[in-house]
Amino acid sequence: MKNKKVMALMALSVVLLIGGCGTKTDGQAESSVSVGSSAAESSAEFQQKTEFIAVEVNSDFSAVLGETSIVSVKAENSGNDVTQTVTIVSGDVQEVIGEFGSVASIYVAKNAEGKSFVFVTCDYMSNDFVLFVYDVTAGQLVKCDELSGALEGEISTMKTLMVSERLDVLGTYYGACGYSLDANGKLTDKSEIYKIDSDAELKLIKDLPAVLENGGSVLTAGNSIKVTGVYGDTVFFVVVGTEETGYIQYTVDEEEPWIHNIDGISEYEYFEMLPYSG
Repeated sequence: MKNKKVMALMALSVVLLIGGCGTKTDGQAESSVSVGSSAAESSAEFQQKTEFIAVEVNSDFSAVLGETSIVSVKAENSGNDVTQTVTIVSGDVQEVIGEFGSVASIYVAKNAEGKSFVFVTCDYMSNDFVLFVYDVTAGQLVKCDELSGALEGEISTMKTLMVSERLDVLGTYYGACGYSLDANGKLTDKSEIYKIDSDAELKLIKDLPAVLENGGSVLTAGNSIKVTGVYGDTVFFVVVGTEETGYIQYTVDEEEPWIHNIDGISEYEYFEMLPYSG
């Protein structure tokens, strides 16, 4: 059983190296979606393609969805020159989403049943993202879901939504995981793997217990790695220079839960520097 798990994890590490997608440790969550569509397309074309379309804040995008009542997301200064009050409007109904530093992105989509959805990603500040999903069909306004993260990546169907979420292990990263959108606008079927695309090189100052692609069990001090993914208590990496893949497993420190231990030793003792952000 253990050998099967090791083989499966090594296969995942290769997948993450080749097909990884996500955001970088500089905190710039890529919340744009490449769909090749514009808000000027007709509702009929939009429904045929079932694509997600980016729309602008403080604009009426009801026509994009084929709705007859106004659909809009408004952002107004909260009076302190720091935050904005974000409000979503559907027909005669409106709801204050909250106060944020900015609206990162807004996307709209229509599912196979003809329901219209709005996806709003807001940033509290410093790339602290939260995603809201609303059903705005026929003038109604129903909050369907909310989660920490930003809608990002390339989207073509309701089953390929990629959401970038903050991960704090061996540094701060924004890892992309997949969701499906059910008929009621709930984000479901979350994938267990977070894919990470990071330029951060972590230099080892102590031999690191690891499972390596070549069968080795230790990565020696002096090497550098890049984190490529997280799966439960497993962190995948690629060795800088050799491109060899591997993974380590960690535990959360009982007394200081913000620290991760590898083979019973604090992560900070293995690396010259870890790119954590506040």
